[in-house]
Amino acid sequence: MFIFWWWWLVVSCGITIAFSLGMVLAPELLHQFFNQVLFASSQLPTDFDTAANDYIFLVYGILGAVMIGGWMIPIIFILVGAFRHKQRWSWLAIASSIGIWFAIDSAISVMSGFWQNAVFNVVFLLMFMIPLVATYGDFNSGEHKNAKGLEQEA
Repeated sequence: MFIFWWWWLVVSCGITIAFSLGMVLAPELLHQFFNQVLFASSQLPTDFDTAANDYIFLVYGILGAVMIGGWMIPIIFILVGAFRHKQRWSWLAIASSIGIWFAIDSAISVMSGFWQNAVFNVVFLLMFMIPLVATYGDFNSGEHKNAKGLEQEA
């Protein structure tokens, strides 16, 4: 069953990369999506001028790039290497990365009055945490593999 959950995580990274590419390559489309989620309208807020909207698109591009290159690509490398070989640190690295992102992003969303984004975050949280919870036992059975892939006691 481990390989099923491993693939689930790989696909989750792919979905996140596709979403992030949308932020980079089609910021207008994502802007409409977030306007619908946050303001119940796909139209641009009328009180934003062109400079403000240009800045929002810049932030989408930067955020998308960071999500791809700074977050998902490293997680994919961890998945195809250490995680697949059930090295405990790899599970901890991915779980803490997802958990910390969720806590900070959702807290900021709620504190700034955009609770809808926190609800949206739950989708991404579940996409990653379901397989992480399912594989917890594979990494915490009392024995795990070290960086060289050799069995050792925990």
